Amino acid sequence: MNNIGTKGVESKLEFQQNYKFSIAFENTESEGYTTEKIIDAYKARTIPIYWGNPKIAKEFNPESFINCYDYQDLESVAKKVAELDKCDEDYLKMLNAPIFPKEHQTNAQAMQNLRDFLYNIIENGTRYRKSRFYWYNEKYNKNLLRIKKFFINKLKIMPKA
Repeated sequence: MNNIGTKGVESKLEFQQNYKFSIAFENTESEGYTTEKIIDAYKARTIPIYWGNPKIAKEFNPESFINCYDYQDLESVAKKVAELDKCDEDYLKMLNAPIFPKEHQTNAQAMQNLRDFLYNIIENGTRYRKSRFYWYNEKYNKNLLRIKKFFINKLKIMPKA
């Protein structure tokens, strides 16, 4: 949250809590690459607008966030955000949906998923570590800025009431 166009914010969590939605875009698109971005949005009690891991719906309940992979383009994503912003019932349903899919809600299954996740990182570790450097990619930064402007300017997203 250090790229909001001002001197920055002291607490990302406190900043995000002022809004109904959080843009939770990873630094790169890669299957299995999921960072803190979606978790931070959940912690702030906002609805994540997620892009990055095409298989994210296997890790998190698809009814609890806006998955950019479910839409044809950013215009369609923006329409969904606008619909949720106008309909309190639908917004609250998504906001209050369980974060994890039903099959992850038992302790045994959650532990197995965590083991599988950690083994995958160990087995494919260098592939994931290399992708972190996309943050410094000039093309990526331009795209992120374009996406940020799109949501801020086109939708005129307002803070929570």
